[in-house]
Amino acid sequence: MIRPATLADIGVLAAIEAGAFRSDLLTVRALKHLIKRANAATLVHIADNGAISGYAAVLFHRQRQAARLYSIAVASGYRLLGYGAALLLAAEQAASDHGANAMTLEVRTDSTAAQHLYATHGYSVCGKRQRYYADGTDAWKMRKQLLPRKHAAEDVLEPKDAHVIKA
Repeated sequence: MIRPATLADIGVLAAIEAGAFRSDLLTVRALKHLIKRANAATLVHIADNGAISGYAAVLFHRQRQAARLYSIAVASGYRLLGYGAALLLAAEQAASDHGANAMTLEVRTDSTAAQHLYATHGYSVCGKRQRYYADGTDAWKMRKQLLPRKHAAEDVLEPKDAHVIKA
C-alpha cells in the first residue's frame, strides 16, 4: 500500500534515508518541509507487515511541465521486492495528477541498481552533472515522458450488455 507521508513518519523516513545513502542525506528538517510543501508529494510504501518500507518525494513546478523525482529510498530489509518500482510508479502518477508531462531525476553514476530501475521504467539519460554529489560523484540526469493523466470517467468500465437484476 502507498499513502501520503505524514509528520508522524519523520523518524522512520530519516532512518531509511540514513540506511540508503552515504552522502547528501535529507535532514529531518528537509523531510518535514517536503511533507508540508504544497508543490510536492511525499509518499510512503507500507509493507505487508505494516511497516514503512520506503518513500518517494516528487516536486512539481508551476512554470515547467516536468516534475522532479527528488528522492526515493527503500529500507535495506525490503529491497528487491518491487517496492522501489511501486513507489516510482506512484510518484509518476502524482506528477501526472499535478499536470506534469515528464519526470526528471538525478542518479549517481556509480549506482547501477538505481539506474537499472529507472531504465526498466522508461527513463533515459539526457545529461551528466559533474561532481553533483557532496562526495564528488557525478550524476546522470534522466527523463521520462509521462502518459496523459487518466480521467475518473475512464477508470470505470461498463459491460456493453449490462442488465439490471431486480430482486
